[in-house]
Amino acid sequence: MKISSNFNRFYWKVFIADIKQNLKELRWNNIDLNITRLNEQGVHDLLKIVTFHNKSLTEMENKEVVEFLEDIRVLLSDNGYTLQIDNEEWERIIKEIR
Repeated sequence: MKISSNFNRFYWKVFIADIKQNLKELRWNNIDLNITRLNEQGVHDLLKIVTFHNKSLTEMENKEVVEFLEDIRVLLSDNGYTLQIDNEEWERIIKEIR
């Protein structure tokens, strides 16, 4: 899942845009981080810092990218937020089960 492919770039942009549009503050290590004034690159850079991922997405192997995304999901969950794409996926799964 290297970010070099068009689909993965699109997915990453959706991921970051969701966070940027719907989350105003991020709590990390007892620090409240206001992200309202950050652009998408700023949100990306902040997420790399708080998840301790210091490589560029284009340099990461697929496994590292997946771990990075999961670390972000855990951080967001700790802040009481679930990504819209994850909510839609859960709704799809529940609908299939019924």
